[in-house]
Amino acid sequence: MSQSTTPSRLRNQPAPSTDHIGADARADAGLVGAEFVHDAPSQFNDDLMSDRRNPSPQSFDVLAPDGYLHAMQDSPMETPAPSDSPRDAQSDSQSVAESGIQSEAVVESGLEWSIGVEAPHTTMSELVMGATSEIAARGGGRVTWWRAGATPHDDRVAAHLGFSRVRSQHQLRVALPVAFDPHHLTTAIITSFCAETDAEAWLVANNAAFRDHHEQSGWDRSLLDERTAQPWFNPELFLVARDEPDGPIVAFNWLKTHEADDHVGEPRLGEIYVIGVIPEAQGRGLGYSLAGLGLRALHVRGISTAMLFVAADNAKAIALYRRLGFAMHRTDAAYSTSVTAL
Repeated sequence: MSQSTTPSRLRNQPAPSTDHIGADARADAGLVGAEFVHDAPSQFNDDLMSDRRNPSPQSFDVLAPDGYLHAMQDSPMETPAPSDSPRDAQSDSQSVAESGIQSEAVVESGLEWSIGVEAPHTTMSELVMGATSEIAARGGGRVTWWRAGATPHDDRVAAHLGFSRVRSQHQLRVALPVAFDPHHLTTAIITSFCAETDAEAWLVANNAAFRDHHEQSGWDRSLLDERTAQPWFNPELFLVARDEPDGPIVAFNWLKTHEADDHVGEPRLGEIYVIGVIPEAQGRGLGYSLAGLGLRALHVRGISTAMLFVAADNAKAIALYRRLGFAMHRTDAAYSTSVTAL
C-alpha cells in the first residue's frame, strides 16, 4: 500500500466503496480508491497503478468517505509539452493560500508531482487542498492533475484551487471493423514484438519517435519490462516495422485490451496504446498501415470498439485517425500549479 497521509479532518474516516471499481483496477480491489485509475488517461493509469503496487516515500493517499486522491512524485520538473501520443471551486481564497498553492510562483525545489482524484466536486476540492498541503510540507513542486472528461465546471473548480489547464487530450473511438485499405500498406516488414530480439531496438525507436514528448520519452529497459509484465500485455498486439529483417525498428503500434465493465457501462475495448514512427521514416504511410493492421488484429479477437488518446492540438494525428473512422468520445485535461515549500 502507498504511504497514507491525510489532513486531520479526514483521518479515521471510512474508506470509499469499491463497488464501482473499473476493470483495470478490479484485480487490485484491495487498493482502496483505485477506481479513479480506470477513468484516467491511459499513460497515467499504468504509472499510478505501478506506484500503488510498489509504493515509495514519494507517494501518499488522501481519503474521504466519498472520495479518494493519490499523489506521486515524478521526474524533475519541466514545462509540460503537448502530447504527440495517440494515445486526460468550492473553497475560499484563504483556504487556497493556506494550502501552499502559488500558480505563478517559481518552485526552486524542481520537484514534480502527479495527482488523480475520484470524488464529487465538493469533496474533490477538499482532497486537492489536502494533497497540496502535504506536498508543500514535502518540499513543494509543480503539481499536475489529470481530469478525465473535463468540463467547464472542472475548469472553474481547478482555477479556484489555483490550477490552470496546461494540456488537453481527446479520447477517440471507432466501431470495428474499419474501412482499412490494404493497398496502402507499407513495404516495411511488420512482425509481432519479441522481447529477446526487439526490446533494445524498440527503446531506441520509441525514444527517437518521442524525443520531445514529456511522458513517452526516455524509456529504459526496466520500464519496458515492467509494462510487458502487466496482465494485459500481449506480444501479438505489439507490432514493429523494419525496412530489413535485421534492421532497426522504424515504426511500431502497441495495442492493449480492456475487459467490459458493466459497472460504468463500458464495452470490451481495444486501445492503440502507443504508436510511433522515427523521424527519418515519417511521410511513408507507416502510421496508417500500422494503425489499420492493429485495428484488424483487435477485430479478429472479437473486439468491436477501439479507442485511443491524442493531444487536442495534434491536428495531423487526428486527421489520420479520422481517415480510419475515429470520432470524439471525451476530452481529458491536465491542470497544473506550483506549490511552494513550507
